[in-house]
Amino acid sequence: MKNLVAVFFLVANILIIKNLLTQPRISGLPSFDRYWPVIEPLFLKLLHQEAVDKAKWQDLFLLAHQICLCDLKGCTKLHSNLQKIIESFLRQVMSNVFTDQEDQALLKAYTAEWRKFVTQCTYLPVPFSEIEIALGLKAAYDDKKQNKEIRIFGW
Repeated sequence: MKNLVAVFFLVANILIIKNLLTQPRISGLPSFDRYWPVIEPLFLKLLHQEAVDKAKWQDLFLLAHQICLCDLKGCTKLHSNLQKIIESFLRQVMSNVFTDQEDQALLKAYTAEWRKFVTQCTYLPVPFSEIEIALGLKAAYDDKKQNKEIRIFGW
């Protein structure tokens, strides 16, 4: 009787494994393509320093974490898309700052944008720390002095 039960469980496990390997990817599994349309508008709101409620802020952590853990290329895609958005945003800010021709107005515009930028550098990367860990970027941001230099030279 024991042998019959053992054979039954062995066959059942083989069938389960076979089904898992032959079935297409589970639709409920987190993926970049599924979550990016949710992340992008939230990130843009944060980038433009618009109000984001607490639940959506927490969702951003969860979605970024799930993408990095469950999608094989999720971290790379997420990092690449966030980088493109930030570069586009910085070009827009620079064009806004340099539209002011007078020295005094240019200095005021630059100072205002710099303050926003420094503020964003403190909280914007937080939900995406999983990317830094997965892609090995964490070491570059650990030292506070080096973080300040990165912000200055990046600007």
